[in-house]
Amino acid sequence: MGATIEAGGSGGGVRSIRGVRLVSARSGPAAELGRLEARLAAFYAADEGYFEFAESLDHSRFYEALRPHIEAAMTERRRLRVLEFGAGRSGFPDWLEAVGLRQRIELTAQDVTALNRDWLAARCEAVLLGDAAEGLAGGPYDLIFSTFVYEHLVRPDRVVEACVSALAPGGLLAIFSPAYVMPGYVPPALRARPRAQGLTVTLFLWLQALKVRLGGRPNFWVAAEPALFERGYFVDADAVHLVAPADLDRLLAGRAVRRPLRLPAQGLADWVWSRFLLLAALYEKR
Repeated sequence: MGATIEAGGSGGGVRSIRGVRLVSARSGPAAELGRLEARLAAFYAADEGYFEFAESLDHSRFYEALRPHIEAAMTERRRLRVLEFGAGRSGFPDWLEAVGLRQRIELTAQDVTALNRDWLAARCEAVLLGDAAEGLAGGPYDLIFSTFVYEHLVRPDRVVEACVSALAPGGLLAIFSPAYVMPGYVPPALRARPRAQGLTVTLFLWLQALKVRLGGRPNFWVAAEPALFERGYFVDADAVHLVAPADLDRLLAGRAVRRPLRLPAQGLADWVWSRFLLLAALYEKR
């Protein structure tokens, strides 16, 4: 496969797969992860239009998947404390209004940029700005969720751990994102390289995910040189976290219980996408 271990702890925190450099957010060099974060931050700071992209996205399908769980929690609590991390220009507050649930939700939004502060402040009770991995103020929360943010995190394990710490006992953590471990599918962040290289990397990711399922430690592999830096921006060119659902399950084992999350398929193509290329995960904190 052409994989070599270059650095890191047991099992290697850095891998080079046919020239494609991967870093484990869990065990890779902190300095290299920090440099990647700084490069991404510099891009976002130079392109304010990037953060306006989320305004046009409709995530109501994923909110509807959460709705039964929100309503079930409301039978036990008069008012729910909810946090959306990586909120951007979220449609969640307006969706809550549309389905008649807004009055019973105390909503906090977290985002990395002040560009969305006014948008969120007009729709939420509280707004947190900065890195979610440094801790989430205002908890404990009954529900913490994100839609299509997890794949953009350089240190996803730290963000998840911060979320679990901020949850009340019995609270829910929901994450929706692409899943990037299906052999034959090349994640967008790897598409600046020849396709053969990308296919080799995805086979490596699938084998690594299988190893984690069989009891190995989670890796949370990150693309050190995402396509964003070589080809410029296109959708998910900056999705540096090569999401493997097994990593999340292993990280939360013993701290949270995986709960069913129903996301009805809308045709065969959608079933394939939702079955093999989507992470739709719901965990209840012990």
